[in-house]
Amino acid sequence: MTLTYGLDATRLPGYSSRGSWTPRQIKWLPGQEVVCPETVIIDGTNSIDGGNTGYTDELRPGWMLAMITSTKKFVPVKRTLTNGAGASATALIVDNAAAFKTSETITIKGPRDIVKVTDSDTAASTGVALYLHMDELGENNFGHLEAVNAGNADSSFTTINGAVVKVEDDDAAATGGVAIYFDEDAAEGSKLLAAVPTGKDAFIFDTAGRAIRIKYHATPSTPGVLLYFDDDGATNTRVLFVSPTNADGRFLTDDVVGIQANITRSSANTVTAIDYTTNTLTITAASWVDGDQVYCDSLAGSETARIVLDGFVKINDAGGTAQDRAIGSSSVPPTPCLIGGFLIDSMLLGDVDAVQADTSSPLFDKIVLDTDYGFTAGS
Repeated sequence: MTLTYGLDATRLPGYSSRGSWTPRQIKWLPGQEVVCPETVIIDGTNSIDGGNTGYTDELRPGWMLAMITSTKKFVPVKRTLTNGAGASATALIVDNAAAFKTSETITIKGPRDIVKVTDSDTAASTGVALYLHMDELGENNFGHLEAVNAGNADSSFTTINGAVVKVEDDDAAATGGVAIYFDEDAAEGSKLLAAVPTGKDAFIFDTAGRAIRIKYHATPSTPGVLLYFDDDGATNTRVLFVSPTNADGRFLTDDVVGIQANITRSSANTVTAIDYTTNTLTITAASWVDGDQVYCDSLAGSETARIVLDGFVKINDAGGTAQDRAIGSSSVPPTPCLIGGFLIDSMLLGDVDAVQADTSSPLFDKIVLDTDYGFTAGS
């Protein structure tokens, strides 16, 4: 069903007609929903539907809404995931930018740390080869790094977040050890390679308890190039290689082994521009990896999805000024919002994956895949 709205359809003075909108069947089964019985307030100033091209002041049914802690008003949930990686970049591409507005500040968080690998054509003379030594050969898969350090002392390098990875000094580092190679265009978890004596992947650890995977490869020099260590360089640029593409590389800590608590990549980072078509936020330079959480930190609470809008809400009045709007079963006219029941993921607006990764969200376990039940949702 398609409804035309304007003065006659909304019965609210000051609304202008712009065509039609299509109701969204966001509930899995009729009658199983729990409708909010009280009136809640949509924050007109801080709300936007950036994906509603040309009419971003009109919130469509299906938006997951969050409550701003300080005002108790609701906005489309300002939470999403990064889409791709960035290294000291200003163009942050996300899965869904539609709820964000310029001048807001954001936080980027993720469970995996980053190690920079610096391209240097003189890596072999500037640094020394890195070797993997297994701690208890054949008894476990844990090891440590050794090199013939120029300073004749144990040294280390750091991750982007500042965790330390030790490199022991050993004049006989090659004895009993295996050289480590770097494949810059391999998938994460397969960038560091070595002919590990156990025939299995090996793991070394940083001081934050995160593991770095060194993948077993019988002939690591085939896909990779040697990794070198410069013990007197800047701590986060000491790992070197001769890049086939003449570009710096990087690898991530493991996503299975080691502590996985979130790392803050950047916080209070101001959004200066948004391209809703490409889901790109322009921010102050930061580094991130694919799948990191992105949320608005200047509006505390706006990152936690609590209810779902089940009707159309226009924010701006006829003069284009943002206005707060009352919704809920008790509002006049009633615009329902859902606080319970199962919801069809393809009918929701906002980043469903990001919300389901947030275990603090009242909605994270109430969203169902329509394909799981052989159900095809109407639009």
